[in-house]
Amino acid sequence: MCHPRGLAVRSDRSMVRLNLRVHDNDDPGEYERLEKLNIDPLTVHRPTRALGDYFRRNLFEEKEEFVGAKGNPVISEPDLYHLEIDETWKYLILLSDGVLQNLKDCGVEDITAEVQERLQVDISVRSTAQGLVDAFGRKHDIAYCRAASVSFFGIRTSEAVD
Repeated sequence: MCHPRGLAVRSDRSMVRLNLRVHDNDDPGEYERLEKLNIDPLTVHRPTRALGDYFRRNLFEEKEEFVGAKGNPVISEPDLYHLEIDETWKYLILLSDGVLQNLKDCGVEDITAEVQERLQVDISVRSTAQGLVDAFGRKHDIAYCRAASVSFFGIRTSEAVD
């Protein structure tokens, strides 16, 4: 499933995906680029492109797993998109790579659908934004915090639910 890092919400509450490509080792193009550099794509932390991450971009030779690399695994070359903005564009939703990866790891399959669903239910954009933050926070809590506390206390999931 494609996870956009940016969404524009129009006045009729329809949405425009601003960026369909996430630069990580799940992306077939990035996976292939890393393989051509003689790098195991699974050894590169996400994202595989970064503008200001000096240590990941410039000190990669110091990492043992990149000894045979033919080039830098993390590059700063951006994707460029050209979209025409008109008066119907009202709001912008941007997700950092960390938030996006966390949502993917928590099982959020379609961020656009979740935003669209909240827009249908909520009265205002503010309540939509708060509802999304709450919903994504709950998913994170269920995926990480509760599982960690259950394993910490030695309770099996079936016992914790009963």
